[in-house]
Amino acid sequence: YKNGERIRVREARSLKKSLVIYGFPSRARRDIDLYLKAFKRVFDEVGAMRRPGAASVDLALLSEGIFSGLMEFELKPWDLCAGILLVKEAGGEVYLSRGLRDRTDVVAGSPKVAKFLKEVVEETLKDESFSPY
Repeated sequence: YKNGERIRVREARSLKKSLVIYGFPSRARRDIDLYLKAFKRVFDEVGAMRRPGAASVDLALLSEGIFSGLMEFELKPWDLCAGILLVKEAGGEVYLSRGLRDRTDVVAGSPKVAKFLKEVVEETLKDESFSPY
């Protein structure tokens, strides 16, 4: 809830109408080209991509319906815990590559957008598979 009103994730009519948040680590342990490859694949299919701020804030914005999806990499558990709850309660889906452990990757969003992002990121990061949280 926000200001006493229920919030919901935004379900875009199509990928081309969806808005996606992205985030790359400032000190990536993987080759940055992998993240750029995923970014390009998503960028080519969605309406727009933005980088608003911290992962915790990004998940809150997703929950509120301002964005349709999110993909962020190499996060700490404390970046995600509260936001995961918000997304799930707002009807969204969340997938993590390493659970709530150090350097986990996250994709989240409305069911349609989250599924698309999960497929792109799994294909790009070949060494990671994402599980629902």
